[in-house]
Amino acid sequence: MNWFTKPLGNIRFSMKVGGGFAATILLTAVIGGLATLSILHLRDQSSINAEATAVVAQLQEVSATREAYLQSRTEEDAAATKEMIIALEEQLIDFKDSLGEDPSSSAAAATALDVVKRLDSEFQSVIQAINLEQETSRRMIRSADKLASLGATISDQMFSTSQAAKGAAKSADSLRNRAGKLGLRILEVQDQSLELAGILNELNIASLQAFNPVSTPNNESVLRAVELTDSLKASLKKAGRLKVDGIDPSQMKDLASLVDSIRVDLDKMLDGSASNGDRLASQRSAEAGVQTLVAQAVSLRDTTFGVAEKARKEASSSASKLTITNLISTNADKFLREALSMRGTTMELFSSFGNLTTEDVSNRVLILENITSTLGADAAAFPQIVEPVEAIRLETETFNQEFLATTEAETSFHEALGRLANLSEQVRIEITELAAQQSAAAYEQAQTSLTLIGVVLLATVAAGILIALTLSHVITKPTRRLTQVMAQLAQGDTSVEIPSSTQKDEIGDMSRTVQVFRDNAIERRRLEGESLEEKARQAARQDEVESLISGFRDRVQDLLGMLDQTAQEMDGTAQTLSSMASQSAAQATDTSRISEDASQSTENVASAAEELSASISEIDSQVHRTTEIVSTATSAVNDTNGKVQSLANAASKIGEVVTLIQSIAEQTNLLALNATIEAARAGEAGKGFAIVAAEVKELATQTSQATEEIAGQISTIQSSTNEAVEAISSISTTMQDVNGYTQSIASAVSQQGEATNEISGNVLKASEGANSVRTNMTALAQTVEQTQVASQTVLGAAGTLSERSRALKGEIEGFLNRVSAA
Repeated sequence: MNWFTKPLGNIRFSMKVGGGFAATILLTAVIGGLATLSILHLRDQSSINAEATAVVAQLQEVSATREAYLQSRTEEDAAATKEMIIALEEQLIDFKDSLGEDPSSSAAAATALDVVKRLDSEFQSVIQAINLEQETSRRMIRSADKLASLGATISDQMFSTSQAAKGAAKSADSLRNRAGKLGLRILEVQDQSLELAGILNELNIASLQAFNPVSTPNNESVLRAVELTDSLKASLKKAGRLKVDGIDPSQMKDLASLVDSIRVDLDKMLDGSASNGDRLASQRSAEAGVQTLVAQAVSLRDTTFGVAEKARKEASSSASKLTITNLISTNADKFLREALSMRGTTMELFSSFGNLTTEDVSNRVLILENITSTLGADAAAFPQIVEPVEAIRLETETFNQEFLATTEAETSFHEALGRLANLSEQVRIEITELAAQQSAAAYEQAQTSLTLIGVVLLATVAAGILIALTLSHVITKPTRRLTQVMAQLAQGDTSVEIPSSTQKDEIGDMSRTVQVFRDNAIERRRLEGESLEEKARQAARQDEVESLISGFRDRVQDLLGMLDQTAQEMDGTAQTLSSMASQSAAQATDTSRISEDASQSTENVASAAEELSASISEIDSQVHRTTEIVSTATSAVNDTNGKVQSLANAASKIGEVVTLIQSIAEQTNLLALNATIEAARAGEAGKGFAIVAAEVKELATQTSQATEEIAGQISTIQSSTNEAVEAISSISTTMQDVNGYTQSIASAVSQQGEATNEISGNVLKASEGANSVRTNMTALAQTVEQTQVASQTVLGAAGTLSERSRALKGEIEGFLNRVSAA
């Protein structure tokens, strides 16, 4: 085949590709001509087929708009459906005209046109039936909505009444709970008050048995009473936080103030410095306060329980009313649910969803009538729902009538809808048959055209394949050979032969260019060999220079290191010497100052010792005179003490008689107090006994007050006498002690005079020694200062040497780095 392809190797690519493209265009023109002839035959048939398709599409539009109207049942959708039917008639007329002289197709089109006209008339009947059904349905739905509204009205009324009853019940329950809690707190206060009263009674009993009510108090019992007052205050504080209607908060404050007053009396009873009369008065005051506290706690407890009982009755009444309200509200809610359910059932029935029948709606109406009867019976308790219940009864009858009318309209609608569906199906069949006929004719024409185009296309493809194979052989085969040669050349094979270098087309140009690349590669290899030898010589010289520099750097580093170490040692020695000189100078200065202070102090002590010796002599003479006066006063005090002691014994005997009378009155008072406590515990049954006990207690209190007044006067006399006895005894003891002290002082003063004289001599000697030490330390400080100056000079020289060593090291290092870089 070279006889055919070799001449093509001398033709340029543009000519080869242009020739192949021109042949392809020629073959395409042949195919296009044949296709045009086939299309011209199909055009007329396609036009008729398109009109048939348009008629079918319009029929579908009529069906869609009709279904849309049946779903929405609006005037807009009804008008749109009628317009679609009229458009379908017009398209059928045009389609009939386009069929020409085809008798079978023209007859079918005429039949379909007649059916479409009847379809228009029947659709108008459906519209009338739907309008009637919608009107009756609207009236029926309005009636159902009114029933639901009436039910909601009754439910709202009952809900408001129920909420009011719930609020009243909740308030009453809350008040009852708070009153109950407050009552428990008051009972706690009452129990603690009774326990406090019992402790005070035990103190009275113990006092009566000892015939001395206040001189030896039982501190443990009093401390227990103090703890109870703290508990009472805590309980009253908790009770005060509870706000209860009908309970005055000031009562809690009064009880708290009374507890504070009792606490003050108990603190006085524990006061050991108080007189017997004061402690006795505090005990009586505490007992009276406890009795008042118990009485007020009982009264407050009764009031609290009364409030709780009243709240309980109100809660019970509200609960009863709430029960009746909830029953009526339940019936009203049930009516509302049934009314809404009846409305939903009715809508579901007429929307044709589910399997509901008219009996289902009738059953819902019957349920509503039964609930209405129940609400009518409930209206006796609540007159405000009588009118809504009667309106419900009348509206139920109205709904039943509208439901029957809607049912009849629904039946008429379904009959008309059935006729419309039959006509629509008939129209669909006629138009579908026309479209099928036209589609068959179009298919036959298309098959003929397809066969002709297929034969011509096969011939054209065969010719194109032949052209493509020829161009591929002429272009791609030399290109592949040249590509292989370039790949070998890229891998370093410069001995390869370059093909097709004699051709005159683009392949020949590329081959000659590749040959130039091969020659250049051979020259580049030669130059690279020479460059590698030169680099080896330079690397050897660089290694030798770096070795010399490295050796020089190591030797210089060693020498500079030794010099720097010597400078650092010198610097350390200078710093140590300077530090020692500074410490010595500071110590010398401190020693000089201390010796100077010691010298001055010894001189002052010597002067003071001389003055002290003179004063001691004067004190010795005065002490002797004082001793004589104290001895005389001690004898007089002893005589007075005997006389006052006799007076105290007489007052004590009078006090015993008064105490016996007072013990009898207190025993009576104790019995009355116990009777009052027992009456309080008995509650309502002990009120009469409490009155008698109160009268007995009043008589005992008057007797006790009279004896207390006498006892107070006697106690005052006894107290004054006892204080006088104690004071005189103390004075006597003190005078005896003073007599002993003055004698001891006289002896000590004589010894102190001798010691003072000896101290004065020793102090003078110490002052002379301190002056010598001060002189020596001054000389030492001057010597240390000179040493410090010399050490500072050495330290500066060492620093200068170290700085110059570092500078020299830096210069050498920089020089070596520059040499290495060069």
